[in-house]
Amino acid sequence: MTSRVVPSRVGWFELFYDLVIVASFAHTGHLIVGDLNGDLLTFSTGVWLVSTFVVTFTLWFSTTAAVNIAPGDVPLRKLVIFAQMYCVTVANLALSRSDSLTDDWGFAGLAAAFATVAVIYLITGRQRPELRPVTAPWIAGSAAAAGLLAIGVVIPDDWQTTQLAVYAAGIVVSIVPIVAVGIPRMCRMDLVVPEHLSERVGQLVIIVIGEFFLSLVLALSGFESVPGPIFFGLTFLVAGSLWAIYFASVFPMGIPRAPARLDLWILGVMIFLVGVSYLSETLAAYSTVEWSRQGGPHGFIPLAAVYVLVGVLVLGWAGGQSRDRDFALVHLGALGILAVMWIVLVMAGSPANLLLVGSAALVIGDGMACVFLQRRRALVA
Repeated sequence: MTSRVVPSRVGWFELFYDLVIVASFAHTGHLIVGDLNGDLLTFSTGVWLVSTFVVTFTLWFSTTAAVNIAPGDVPLRKLVIFAQMYCVTVANLALSRSDSLTDDWGFAGLAAAFATVAVIYLITGRQRPELRPVTAPWIAGSAAAAGLLAIGVVIPDDWQTTQLAVYAAGIVVSIVPIVAVGIPRMCRMDLVVPEHLSERVGQLVIIVIGEFFLSLVLALSGFESVPGPIFFGLTFLVAGSLWAIYFASVFPMGIPRAPARLDLWILGVMIFLVGVSYLSETLAAYSTVEWSRQGGPHGFIPLAAVYVLVGVLVLGWAGGQSRDRDFALVHLGALGILAVMWIVLVMAGSPANLLLVGSAALVIGDGMACVFLQRRRALVA
């Protein structure tokens, strides 16, 4: 059993890093939303949205876990993390050029980013030899991912199937060692500092929710008035509701200690953030268009709310606390109503703006219910 060194608070440099990662999330969501006169989300772009979030979140969690198990001010580690920020930014530029990460810049940026993760864990292992059983799988997975993605740089652009295969293989080899070996060893050696990890994730959630307002301001810059006032107002209500959903029903549970539950909890965080980011960009986009011009039928619109609700359900189940069944029932009820609404409105040929209003209303209702449950428990206590 290895003793833990518990850090007091999340450091300022970690906040700086989180801001860069969230900028990557926001950039991805903005590009995926696309043109309101066409499809906001097709199956292929949806796959890219999810895969890009998976890659970015894997980089974020890997870097966060290194600081979690080996806290302290390590200048060399900070320098490598700073280099990773640059690499992630370069990789995201590929999205602007080709709507995917599988061009030369995308592969090069991601390969370098995963190489920085391997270096971070090499530094950690050298400074704390007792942590090498944990750092080894991260080094192996990240180095393998960097090597595979580097191969993608030399693959011709017209070999798209090969590019996708290399990209997918890079994602898989970066994740499997973490999930199968790294996290279980962290838990068995009692290395996870739940206070730090909980605060880091909470900080990330706050910043992603804050992107609602940045997306709105950027989308409406240059307009003399707000073309879509309904969605302008809904943006504020949805942002507040998402904050209430996470910090009333998820944050109080803390971080699970069992390896399988921690894996599931991390997955839930990622699903939740995908929904928050896509919902943010969609509401901002609809705020720029008059109601009468807001697209035609579109069955993918409620997916953002589905991600949000499924994410908090996974987080609640992974937390494993029976006292939070009331919250689970609230989220399940909202998800069930959303599914019925989705089917009815799509079958009726309802426009996308109506689907978005309904999805936003359910998220707002879920948030209000979470606040009510939290207040009721506070009064009882």
